[in-house]
Amino acid sequence: MSLSGFPPASKAKFRLRPSPLEGHYIKFLLAKKGFRMVDIQRILGLSSGMVPLVTSGRRRSDRVEAEIARILEKSSWNEVVSEAREATKIFTTDSSSPATTRGKRRPA
Repeated sequence: MSLSGFPPASKAKFRLRPSPLEGHYIKFLLAKKGFRMVDIQRILGLSSGMVPLVTSGRRRSDRVEAEIARILEKSSWNEVVSEAREATKIFTTDSSSPATTRGKRRPA
C-alpha cells in the first residue's frame, strides 16, 4: 500500500462494467459461439442467475468474466465490454432516432 491508502497504480485492476444493453450483446456473442448462460454456470459450478448478473453489470466476478472472455476468444473482460460498447453505440448516441421516440408524440 502506498501512503495515501490506495494500492500503487501498477497493482490497480480496473474492469469495465457493462450496461444492460451491452449485456444483451454479450449474451448474443455467447449464443453465436453455442453457449448459454446456464452452460457457463455449470462449467464454473455457480448458482443460477450469477452469469446474467455479471453480463448486465449488476454483479462482479473474476471467474465469470475470465470464462466469458476465454469463450469469446478475447484477451480480457475489458476487451469483451469494449466490443459490446462499440456494437451498441448506435442505440445510445442519438436520442432523436425513431427507435427511441416510439410511442411519443412528435411536435407538429
